Amino acid sequence: MDWIKNNKTKSIIILILLVFITWFFTREIQTDLPYKLSGSEIITVKEYCRELGEKRIDEIKESQNKVDLISTGFSEKGGFCYVEYFEYHQDFTSKKLYNTTEGVFTFMRKWPDDENWYQIDFDWFIKGRKNFYRTTF
Repeated sequence: MDWIKNNKTKSIIILILLVFITWFFTREIQTDLPYKLSGSEIITVKEYCRELGEKRIDEIKESQNKVDLISTGFSEKGGFCYVEYFEYHQDFTSKKLYNTTEGVFTFMRKWPDDENWYQIDFDWFIKGRKNFYRTTF
């Protein structure tokens, strides 16, 4: 405490530097994202993605497979809608991520055996580790 009192100028400079470093590492960097959304666009896209996800779940249910919807969302990193769901097989359960915009599976993992792998894949493909909008049911 004495050092701060004796070195007020240095203390203020250090404080300003810490605030700047904190701001730099915690700010949202959207300039490198190809699919930026704002305000009402987010709500519109989330609703559209939810509709696509529910449509996909209905298609799977029609094919006699038992499924439970986990969530739907939009990836700003990839610019696509997705649906997450559990699909129950005779001898195991799988957690699947399906790209509803392009109509392709992104990946599938056995549940709960590969839970950690699923989360790693999810973070990589969907979040891009930031800017993630999700609707959980």
